Amino acid sequence: AVLSEVLLSMGVPEDKHAATCVLVDKLEKVDISAIRADMEQLGLTEEIIDKLLKTLAIRDIDELVATLGSESASLQSLQQLFKYAEAYGIQDWLVFDASVVRGLAYYTGVVFEAFDRSGELRAIAGGGRYDKLLESFGGDALPACGFGFGDAVIVELLKDKGLLPDFSSGSVDAVVFPFGTEQRPTAAAVATALRAKGITTDLVLEKKKTKWLFKHAERVGARCALIIGDSEVENGTVQVKDLDKGEQEAVAMDDVALHVSKLL
Repeated sequence: AVLSEVLLSMGVPEDKHAATCVLVDKLEKVDISAIRADMEQLGLTEEIIDKLLKTLAIRDIDELVATLGSESASLQSLQQLFKYAEAYGIQDWLVFDASVVRGLAYYTGVVFEAFDRSGELRAIAGGGRYDKLLESFGGDALPACGFGFGDAVIVELLKDKGLLPDFSSGSVDAVVFPFGTEQRPTAAAVATALRAKGITTDLVLEKKKTKWLFKHAERVGARCALIIGDSEVENGTVQVKDLDKGEQEAVAMDDVALHVSKLL
């Protein structure tokens, strides 16, 4: 999406964007000189190619403001992504890299690739946002995000790190339920705190009613449900319901992981 906005700003027709991204995706393996002629065949001038290369070299989201402007939809999507990453406590594992360009034409937003930090393995996973893919195959219009990964690569990595999980138990201890999208960052932070305590946690990101929540919690065998609305975010609390006893109370957000662990 970043490159598409740059290309549009330079007057490159939208029907040339996918082919351009396919060429840019090759820069990880070849020098610009190897694909410059192909870019020129698409109608890209030296000025456009130079601006593309400068954009690809950006490693800081704040630097994109000068290129795209603060009202850029692509820039705002990236800023929102990193905001959610901070809420989940995984921001240190994300690195912005404008040169990551997936070669498939159906991506419509943020794209990503995952690597082990030691750099010993090839890319573990890659994917992105695609809002029109399902619709193009005759399905309902449905925004989506997905990725593919090599099972052999991820298994080897998890074995090396001693992190291959035990799937013998499928039960859930707690279900975290934000009332709306505004509470999702807070709910993500609560879920992360619970998981850090070893509490198996299901974070609900669908827009559902409270009645559905309790049926879902019963179905997955959860012991407690944690409910977060506007007032909870404002007060720094979480409504914690003990599903065995039917008792509910407001718990300070900083204390919720300890409180839930005592219920289990």
